[in-house]
Amino acid sequence: YGQNLWQIVAVWNGGLGIFGALVGGFLGLASYGYFCVKNDRFKTLRGLTDIGILGVPLAQSIGRWGNFVNEELYGYPTDLPWAIYIHPESRLPGFEEIERYHPLFLYESLLSLLLFVILIELLRRKIFRLGELKFLGLYLAGYGLIRFLLEFLRLEKWQINGIATAQIVSVGMILLGLFLLLRSITKRNKNDA
Repeated sequence: YGQNLWQIVAVWNGGLGIFGALVGGFLGLASYGYFCVKNDRFKTLRGLTDIGILGVPLAQSIGRWGNFVNEELYGYPTDLPWAIYIHPESRLPGFEEIERYHPLFLYESLLSLLLFVILIELLRRKIFRLGELKFLGLYLAGYGLIRFLLEFLRLEKWQINGIATAQIVSVGMILLGLFLLLRSITKRNKNDA
């Protein structure tokens, strides 16, 4: 991308990474939210953001199965019983002779599904209220942690100075998520006092 910045938006040349999809989704939500707030359809953009984020981990959980079909997003070689077979033409250079790998797509799918269940359970039990950005905060911290940890098992990584780019972004997501959660809790405690 350093040579040609326009390649960043050329999604027809390859898939859109999850971080780009999240930014694009947020920009779309913010645009729609502005229209709704302006026309009194929703009281706040925060409420719309919390509602919108609830389905994201479920969509990610389902979407990761595309990686299984394409034989991509697999981790280091392993002998574990749930290891997946990767056809020779889909193996990364240097791993042509190895057949079985960690199913990273499955790990992320299951963990994203767990995050979805947690968010929905918090909503169902009315532990968090919509519009406080707690759901957004929990999603950002939760998915950031999932992605940060799974990057340790990933073979194919984009790196900056030897650090996985996804881990750098994940730390930012975790910090932003924790900030939103703590800010909301602090604000609520002030209102209760």
